Amino acid sequence: MKCFEDVLIRTNMHYGIAQAEFPGSKMYLHYHDHYELYFQEQGERRYFIKNNTYLLQSGDLLFIPPFALHQADAESPQEHKRTVFYFDDLFCAELMNMSKELFAPFRQEGFILSIDPQNQQQLKELISLMVQEQTKREKGWLIRSKLLLGEVLLLIYRCCKSNKNTTEKHLALPENSIISEAIQYIQSNFHNKLSLEDVAGRLFIHPDYFCRLFKQEMGISFVEYVNNTRIEYAKGLLEKNKMTVKEVSELSGFENDSTFSRTFKSFTGISPSEYRKRNQQKP
Repeated sequence: MKCFEDVLIRTNMHYGIAQAEFPGSKMYLHYHDHYELYFQEQGERRYFIKNNTYLLQSGDLLFIPPFALHQADAESPQEHKRTVFYFDDLFCAELMNMSKELFAPFRQEGFILSIDPQNQQQLKELISLMVQEQTKREKGWLIRSKLLLGEVLLLIYRCCKSNKNTTEKHLALPENSIISEAIQYIQSNFHNKLSLEDVAGRLFIHPDYFCRLFKQEMGISFVEYVNNTRIEYAKGLLEKNKMTVKEVSELSGFENDSTFSRTFKSFTGISPSEYRKRNQQKP
């Protein structure tokens, strides 16, 4: 089993904004301990988050909560442009105290919102101001950046009230029918014992070929995908139930609670108990 501590990105700053045009490069599988708001300004991009792959198009917003495993891949690098906001709980504490509803999209599974051209323009104007503040770093720039972030989240909140969640529309199923069938089988059976050899046997293909094909199609290995699926399910149980860690471990498909705790920490950076404690502090 791969340890995911090597793909945990920890930032020293509590806030930041980054823009890129025509990168033509792939971002490798990673997670981090802050929120990420991803705005696809131009072009298309395939984005893997948690258990699914989505196709982002111009005008789409993707909400990535802390410790959610994800990666981006360029679909049309010659036309690609994006802006990414990074911020943690400490930076936006005052905004959370004012209205936790502003952060509701981050609590939903792979939430994607498509906004209309008028609101896109308004968002781009706010982004321009935020970039200026970050670039010039004049006295009080973090204060104004926090206020501007509040405006961004408020704009999104209003868009959410008038627009439907478009996540399902953006779901990008594997093009290869073998991998599509494998994903469906994993999603239905992850709570049982699963091995690459068993799944390959069910698909009547050689394990080595299946291993390469899965990695090629999904961007992550079979073992990574299975463990990620189990951890995401375990997170839901920890958030919504008062089960013991051992009970959560068993229902999530792990052989024992020690393996579960070790895997959980390698994916999230914290123990199952700590994850539950932090989550219970949120609405």
